[in-house]
This record gives sequence, structure tokens and C-alpha cells, in this order.
Amino acid sequence: MFHPIGDEGAAAALNELRRRALAWQARFAVDGPPWAQPLPVSWDKLCKLSRIGEVTEAGVFASDFNNGRLEMAANFASSLFNCKWDPEHPSFRRFMRGMMASRDTPARLRDNPELRKAYPPKKLDSLMPDEMCEALALSELLSARKAARLRESGS
Repeated sequence: MFHPIGDEGAAAALNELRRRALAWQARFAVDGPPWAQPLPVSWDKLCKLSRIGEVTEAGVFASDFNNGRLEMAANFASSLFNCKWDPEHPSFRRFMRGMMASRDTPARLRDNPELRKAYPPKKLDSLMPDEMCEALALSELLSARKAARLRESGS
């Protein structure tokens, strides 16, 4: 991710995000499953991983190619990214169980017997639908733009 040259506040914020991402990557190396290692933290890797569901639905991958595990791991990594690598984010296991209980999770994953056995559904109250996440991200973007305009005007 980038920031304008000389914007020390943005540079500090990005350094903090980098620190949090690397802390999550280290935590995931211990707590995450071996098949999902390492936790992707770069923008490029997250973007590639997030397309797994699309290519599975399009028939590029056979639906049993990864038994849905990689798609679920992609959702976990995206969730971490979207919440700015919050240290309070649910663990991988809790997140997976919450996704298995969510109506927003595609049926091909939710009804997968292997995933259901490994991650028995259990509602996770903090799990938000994609639309809500997008609305929050837009709200945050608008707030950041407003703050930048205020800084520029000297207010």
C-alpha cells in the first residue's frame, strides 16, 4: 500500500498495519492449519487468494479441488485485512465455525461434509455480511477524505 511522500501520519498508519499483519502471520503459523500456511499478508497475494471462490464457481477448479478449504482461508485472510489486522479478530477456528453457520456462506462450502466435520457450525456474532463490510469501508474512506480536506484547509 502507498501513501503520499511526506505524509508522516499515513506512513505511521501503514507501518502499524504492517506490524499487525506480521503479528497475525506469526500467530497463524502456530494456530492455523498446515495446509493454509503461510497466512497471506501482501495485497497481491490477498487479491489472488480472494478469487478462488469465483474460479471455483466458474468451473476453472473442480469444486473438490481444495474441498473448500482454500476459499475459507481466503475469507479469513480477507476478514483480517478488512478489520486492519485487529488483534481481537476471532481465531481461524472460531472464524471458520462462524462461516459454516452463516447463511452468507455459499452452500457448496456450508454443506461440505468435510468442512462441517472439521469446523462444526457455531454462530459468530461479530461476523458481518459482505454488504455491511463494504458500507463500513466506504464510510471510513469518506471520513478519511474529509479529514484530509480539513488538514489541507488548515482547520
